[in-house]
Amino acid sequence: MPGEVFIHELGHVWQGYHSAFTWWYVFNSIYYQVACGSSAYDFTAGKQWSQYGAEQQASIIQQWFIDGEPNSGQLYSYMKCNVWPGKPFAATYF
Repeated sequence: MPGEVFIHELGHVWQGYHSAFTWWYVFNSIYYQVACGSSAYDFTAGKQWSQYGAEQQASIIQQWFIDGEPNSGQLYSYMKCNVWPGKPFAATYF
């Protein structure tokens, strides 16, 4: 889908901006890509936002975009509780 890679990468910009250590997401991404390969991007919705790795978080944002930016559902909960308010460690309410 046009724009989906851009949205994924913007997720990483968000991670860098809202992290106590700006480059955390880079190290997290490298670690999980080396350890898990292409499955580093795989996620199952339902966990707390902070339980996902950097690539999984960016993939959640990307999938929400691909799905048409719905205003309900588990992916929307991540947007509402964590992404939009800039609170990566806040609780995600489903």
